[in-house]
Amino acid sequence: MGLRFRKTFSIIPGVRLNIGKKSASVRIGVKGFGYTTGTAGKTISASLPGTGLSFSHKIKASATTTGIGAVPASDGRPRRPWFLLMIVYAIASLIWWKILDPT
Repeated sequence: MGLRFRKTFSIIPGVRLNIGKKSASVRIGVKGFGYTTGTAGKTISASLPGTGLSFSHKIKASATTTGIGAVPASDGRPRRPWFLLMIVYAIASLIWWKILDPT
C-alpha cells in the first residue's frame, strides 16, 4: 500500500489550494460547480449536491497554447512546468506560516 498525501487550504471563499504528494492545483468555484487548474491540467466540473450525480471534463491545450515555460515531450504533448508546482508550494508555505505565526 502506498503513502498518500493531500491537503486543501481555503484561500478566500470560492478559491481553494489543493496540495498533493506529486501535484498541486487551484480550484475556483462554488459547491456544485468549479474550475480547477494545476500541474495535472485544467478541469471543469459540475454536480448536483446530495444526488451523487456529477460531470467532469478535462480541458485539452491546443497546439498554439502550450503555456509559458512548457517544453514539448517527445510525443508532441507539452510537459507540465515544474516551476508552477514550486510557486504553489511557496504560496501554501506562506499561508501555513501565517496561520502558525502567533503575532
